[in-house]
This record gives sequence, structure tokens and C-alpha cells, in this order.
Amino acid sequence: MNLYYENLYENIIKESFEKYDVLNVISGYASASFVNLVLNDFPNKEINLYIGMAQQGISKEDHYKFCEICKQYPNVNIYYQTEDVPTHIKALEFTNNNNEYKKLYIGSANFSETGFMKHREVMTAVNDSLEVKLREQYKISTSCTNPTILKHINLIDQNHFESGLELLNKNKNKRRKIDKCIEEFNKKNNIHFNKHNNGSLEYLSLPIIIKDTHYDETSIYQYKSQNFVFHSHL
Repeated sequence: MNLYYENLYENIIKESFEKYDVLNVISGYASASFVNLVLNDFPNKEINLYIGMAQQGISKEDHYKFCEICKQYPNVNIYYQTEDVPTHIKALEFTNNNNEYKKLYIGSANFSETGFMKHREVMTAVNDSLEVKLREQYKISTSCTNPTILKHINLIDQNHFESGLELLNKNKNKRRKIDKCIEEFNKKNNIHFNKHNNGSLEYLSLPIIIKDTHYDETSIYQYKSQNFVFHSHL
């Protein structure tokens, strides 16, 4: 068993695509910029990507870029999971067109630049097949280009979100109230986060379902599903 901690893109993507023609991916999260990066290096390879945590929302920018990628590259298929319990698996299976030879990697890295190039992650090559999981994932997923996809997936306007967070930071009184709520929530539920032991993560997101949707936009960001997320510096 080989473990990969560094240079994941070079040691896994580049090395494997020298030998295989098809990449099947199940990933909790993924980024369009990373898919484009791979396709710039390997434009003639086939990629089938399943994003397992898509029911939590896809950024508007990524969604439209995913759709553009699928239209530009007929050999690329990108699916959002739209049913069942969210999937947090990170697995990459390389194979050739006749499906005779395979190489499977599993580990912690999402199919994104952050996962493969920025965070400290681990991936390992295993002698197994992803075939069963791929069939399961196909049944509960929908193509990002499906005309009805936005009935199942919420798009997150990242620019709107970041703007609201900046306004919240300027309003110190509201910020202190929200920080206090998060502190009490963490204490009650025995959650311990801080910058020392939480890496580069700067915010803790708490999804809260509420009835009253009339709130100041500077203190919360509203998703289409009426889920709200409070963010606080750790």
C-alpha cells in the first residue's frame, strides 16, 4: 500500500493519466477550476465526476463553469447528488476504455485545487474496484446540465455571501451577539474549535432552520431553502 502526502496532482493525476484513459471520481466537493486544470493537461481523457455533497449547495460560479465544461468536452460528465444521504467519499478510479485495468485511490482529498494542492491531505492506492459505488452514485445523481437540476440544487452566490460577511464585520454589536450565540452553542454541544488546532479554517458554519425569514441581511445570509448560516471568526 502506497501513501501519498505531497504532490498529489503530479503523483496521482499526471502519473495515472499517462497510463489510463478514463477517470471516475466520487468526491464530497469539487471545483470547476480544478477540473479545467486537469483538462488543460489532458483534454482527450474521459472524466466522470460525482459531487456527493451537492445538496448543501453549489456555488453559482462553479455550476455555470461545470455546465460549460460539459458542453466543451463531450468526454466529461459532471453529476450532482440529488437524492439520499449526502456522500462524503473521496475516491478516484483510473481505467482504460475496455475497463480491463484499473487503479483506485482513496483518501481525504476532494477533487479541487484545495484538496490536491493546498491542504495537507493523504491518498492511498488500493487494489479494489469502485464499480459498485459508481453504480449507486449514478442512481442518486443528476447531470449538472439537466434542465431541471436547479429544482434539486441551490446555487450559492459567493459574492453576495462575502459582501454580507463584510457588513457583519463592520457592525460590532451584532457581531458580538452572534459570537456569543456560537460560543454558547459550542459549549453546550462540546465543540472545540480554535485557530491553533483547526488549521486554516476561519469560520464555523451553523445551519439553522427557522420560521421567520425577515432578518437583517448584514447578520445572516439566506439560501433558497431558507437555511441560514452564521459565521464567526475562530
